[in-house]
Amino acid sequence: MVVFWAKQALLPSGWASDVLIEADAAGSITALQPGAPPGAARRLGLILPGMPNLHSHSFQRAMAGRAERRSATADNFWTWREAMYAVVARMNPDRAEAVAAQMQMECLERGYTHLCEFHYLHHGADGTPYATREEMGLRQIAASARTGMGLTLLPSLWLRNTWRWGYPDEIEHQISLAAPAGNDPGSDAVVTDAIPHLGVYQLDCQQPGSWIFTDNETNSERLWGQPNAAPFQKDGFHRHVVNGEAGAVNPALHGSKAGRLLQHTLAAGEEWVVELRLRRVDGPVQNADQPTPGPFTDFATMFAEREREWLEYFDQRLPGLSEDDRRIHLAGTAGLLWCKKYYGWSVMRWLEGDPTGTPPPSERLHTQNAYWKRLHAHDVISMPDCWEYPYFCQWDLMFHAVAFAVFDPATAKE
Repeated sequence: MVVFWAKQALLPSGWASDVLIEADAAGSITALQPGAPPGAARRLGLILPGMPNLHSHSFQRAMAGRAERRSATADNFWTWREAMYAVVARMNPDRAEAVAAQMQMECLERGYTHLCEFHYLHHGADGTPYATREEMGLRQIAASARTGMGLTLLPSLWLRNTWRWGYPDEIEHQISLAAPAGNDPGSDAVVTDAIPHLGVYQLDCQQPGSWIFTDNETNSERLWGQPNAAPFQKDGFHRHVVNGEAGAVNPALHGSKAGRLLQHTLAAGEEWVVELRLRRVDGPVQNADQPTPGPFTDFATMFAEREREWLEYFDQRLPGLSEDDRRIHLAGTAGLLWCKKYYGWSVMRWLEGDPTGTPPPSERLHTQNAYWKRLHAHDVISMPDCWEYPYFCQWDLMFHAVAFAVFDPATAKE
């Protein structure tokens, strides 16, 4: 155990003076005592809780300063790019881990104790995959194990908020702990209310953790200084996990947004697999005289079977590819399938606004979409850039249709 004493410290309840802080050998704080004498503790000045780095590209730390001097020839985007990526071309797993560890230590020295890593480097400089395909990602984890940088995982399930739009046929639904959990947030599953046209869905998680709940509501008070429509808002998970705000999540253990809080310290080279299963639980019962299998009884077998079917199908649709070309094609196909999303859009509602919403800007009446007043999209389509919603990108859709025709002609025809 290590003991510190801070003249002032920012605690969940606010600023406090003369704070005795106890930490275990792993560096986790185990006790806080305001108004305590320092004794033999190591004395500190003013301390703050650790902050999260929510957008990290660790390999780019090696690129810092590479293009800050003007070259002899005219500078442009491409000369900047060449200077930057000359560094990336020399990045191998050992260097990537070293750079990540240096960046993480710099973050820790400046008070950032957790990070969300956006990882882009997957192959060698010549495009050849590493023997372990996750090698570069494992090096990021290994760096965090060496430095003590924290990692948190929060898989979430939420219900789309249409009940605040002001239409009489839209009502609020809830997610709660699945029976017979009682009031145990550490139980394995959460379940939704019966949702029209969809039914009742249950999300199971096999890994130990705790469920937290909030509502899928905009924090109007924080954004616009207006009263909130509900006591819990969609940013509650961030405020609870990052800021330690206990009141940001619903202690009654229900809401329109639920998350499984999973935290784990990874050793160098360790792999962490989290298994979740979302399934409908109110459909017709098959073999009622047989015991119902658990949600993860056939989990590994099902994944292996689906992977085998996937590979066999594409080997039939596009035979004769080399191993490298097959990997490239499967990766591109997976990206296309990921673009298949539900797309719901009423142009009339979009132009007129919702009964309880802020009136939309008048500029919408002068866009190309304004001429499609009778269009009401309600289907699963290939949506290349979902962040552009509501916008049908016909150009991208045409290219998608050509690619889909190779392995999914039905989607291409639609």
